[in-house]
Amino acid sequence: MSRRYVGWRVLAVSGVAALMGVAVVYFTRSTRSAGPPLAPHAALPDTGLAGVENGIHLPTGLKAEPGFGIVAAHCLRCHSSRLVIQNRASRQGWEQLIRWMQATQGLPDLGIAEPVILDYLAAHYAPVASGRRPPLTGISWYQLEE
Repeated sequence: MSRRYVGWRVLAVSGVAALMGVAVVYFTRSTRSAGPPLAPHAALPDTGLAGVENGIHLPTGLKAEPGFGIVAAHCLRCHSSRLVIQNRASRQGWEQLIRWMQATQGLPDLGIAEPVILDYLAAHYAPVASGRRPPLTGISWYQLEE
């Protein structure tokens, strides 16, 4: 192999690696806002309930119910609302998750906002009884003729 061929090959591989790096950064960006976490006593920002349809806050996908603003202000500072939506837990499970985030991820004490957050999450993102539909009943089955 000539030196020129090896040089172009190295350059091409480097370019592809750089493009992949840019793509990873672009597609894995967090939706959190810049700035330090809110202090427990800090005034919560206006989450702007414009864009609510059928009880869902369209920009976040979260249920626009009492407690939404506090959940949005605290939870969406660090991660996407999709992380909240895809998880289901009881109130105790959400509390354990908050404790884990405080112990390992640097989540500050939520103070008086914690019960509001737990109430909202337990009410709207609790486990569902079953992911399957109930069995069909009251159906008269018949044989297919060949």
